[in-house]
Amino acid sequence: MSFALIITYRKYNNPFIKSHIYKVIFTWFYSVIRKVNEKIEDEKLLKQLGARIRDLRKKAGYTSQETFAYEAGIPRSLYGTYEAGANITILNLKKIISFHKITFEQFFSEGFN
Repeated sequence: MSFALIITYRKYNNPFIKSHIYKVIFTWFYSVIRKVNEKIEDEKLLKQLGARIRDLRKKAGYTSQETFAYEAGIPRSLYGTYEAGANITILNLKKIISFHKITFEQFFSEGFN
């Protein structure tokens, strides 16, 4: 979105052109707001996933992320990022869930709104 539309909006007195420009600006602004809200929701979900993964590790008696990651077959550097709320692949989530001998349903039954 450029400021050319705003300048054009001020330049023309034709109500049709102004209403069209207004719709374009409004649509653009709405799409930006929607993307920001989606990103916030995604980040919130990833933080919840990370917290749930951390809780499971601690309940299993692992104080070290490194030890757990090694035993679960997940690269240590990736596992730490998952607990911090980074995007996790479904296959690595499956490894973690399988390691704890629980189902996806059991995993998502706690810690998610």
